[in-house]
Amino acid sequence: MLGGDSTARKKPWPDPVLEACRRLGVAPADAWMLGDSPGDLHAALDAGLPGRVGATWGYRDRPLLEDAPHTALVDRFDAFLGLLGD
Repeated sequence: MLGGDSTARKKPWPDPVLEACRRLGVAPADAWMLGDSPGDLHAALDAGLPGRVGATWGYRDRPLLEDAPHTALVDRFDAFLGLLGD
């Protein structure tokens, strides 16, 4: 688990995303992020994640997510899982 004080800089900087990848042993190029704010999606983009998915049921409204650098928007968690495939 990473909190707001886990890295020197918080989202929208990519530092927390990169630290999560490092701790999980996953290359950023192989990671996806499900976020509920534009800051989440910007952090994922700047970290080099190819999958940046906006969760429309979260912290911010859908129009704000639509303007953020996303690869998809989902209205339900199972829709996110469907993007990941097998």
